[in-house]
Amino acid sequence: MPRRQCRSNYQARLNHKWTLKNVAQSLNMSERSLQRKLRDEGRSFRKLLNDARIKMAENYLLNSRLSLTEIGYLTGFSDYSHFSKEFKRYSGTNPSKYRKGTDMGLPVGA
Repeated sequence: MPRRQCRSNYQARLNHKWTLKNVAQSLNMSERSLQRKLRDEGRSFRKLLNDARIKMAENYLLNSRLSLTEIGYLTGFSDYSHFSKEFKRYSGTNPSKYRKGTDMGLPVGA
């Protein structure tokens, strides 16, 4: 349950500076309680936030003509380099190749 609430809380505003503290406050719980609940579900706040950012980036890459830098910014990454590194770690390919591969109907990572 906390994972779903966290995700919906920040997916709408991913470029906001999300912290464990402000998410816990929005859920009316302590930071420690939120960490414990997420740990019980096998998750961490950082991992949830990055997962949501990457999922949103995938959506932008597939459904917009925004530049890669704009997508990185809109999804809350401080710069393109960080965005590209995190995207590749998550999806196995960089954002540019992901966009090009899906444009050609190729499997992601091809």
